[in-house]
Amino acid sequence: MGRRKSIERDEPRAVTFRRRVKSIPIVLSLFVVVTALLPVVLLVAAVADIYWMTVKKKPAVFIRVIVFSEGYLIAEFVGMIALLVTWIVSLGGRNQRILRGSAFWVQQAWAGWMMWVAVKAFRIKLEVEGRENATPGPYIEFIRHSSIVDNVLSAVTISGPLRIELNYVLKRELLADPCFDIAGRRLTNHFVNRDSGDPREIDRVRALTSNLSERQGALIYPEGTRVSDKRRLKALKAIGKNRPERAEKMSVLKYCLPPRHGGPLALLDAAPEADVVLVVHAGLEGMRGIKDVIDGGLVDTRIVVQIIRVPRASIPAGPAAADWLDDTWIAIDHWVGEAVEAIEAGGAVPSFTVPEPVTV
Repeated sequence: MGRRKSIERDEPRAVTFRRRVKSIPIVLSLFVVVTALLPVVLLVAAVADIYWMTVKKKPAVFIRVIVFSEGYLIAEFVGMIALLVTWIVSLGGRNQRILRGSAFWVQQAWAGWMMWVAVKAFRIKLEVEGRENATPGPYIEFIRHSSIVDNVLSAVTISGPLRIELNYVLKRELLADPCFDIAGRRLTNHFVNRDSGDPREIDRVRALTSNLSERQGALIYPEGTRVSDKRRLKALKAIGKNRPERAEKMSVLKYCLPPRHGGPLALLDAAPEADVVLVVHAGLEGMRGIKDVIDGGLVDTRIVVQIIRVPRASIPAGPAAADWLDDTWIAIDHWVGEAVEAIEAGGAVPSFTVPEPVTV
């Protein structure tokens, strides 16, 4: 495991303090209140579920949501306690090996617990294929982003089982979660401000590949945010202003957003010998937020995850890498369509095939 300090240390301590002095009391208060009122809340949820099933003709979901929410608050409470204890044991952060190592294990325990609660509460079936392709490192992981659930997919399918430390590119909004904030900033992650326009953001993304070992990798969501029809149209419109030919090419997408080139290409350029690991998944389409959960979309969901390793020699260098990324995302979009049909039919999901790079 690398011992380099988080690249986020340039954030003023006052900014970190102001954020945590708000977020930590809020989460702790919610944990105390919801736990104390849990019997009453569950009773109300049971009544709501009866109405939901008999009148709305939708799956019972409110008890499931309450159980999942309590599971989240337990994870936050226990996680914060564990992070405080390990900070003390590390002598206030002076022993970086203890601080980073413990943060990694807290991260894996948090993600594993959340997925376990989700699987039990919503009767999710998770299928993982090709896990052996995610070791050894170093490599760059590209994962599609369709849902709030896929935030923990890499942790539970790769990092936990294989003990691979992934350096994440994450949106800065996730710092509102205390465990994401504390554990994430002890590790080598970058919480990107997507709308800042600061050129240093790309430099910090590139830094995620520095001194990677065989037990490490760098991870990015090339789409940048969860997919929706509105976001897809917005992205295509923005691309069309400067590159109408690319906008037309990417207009075939139905399940994905056009990948952003900045971060992924920066990682490829910074680690020219690292393979790429693609994590594609299907089954979470339409699960973009809480409303979709309330509508019952997560109940009895079958999630299929496929992990594919792409040798670096098969990925073109320079500007052609952008075309390779676009072609790959179009292929992923096509695969998702086939996978969704297979899942709905209860059949086997076809294996994803990486497109061959186009040579001129």
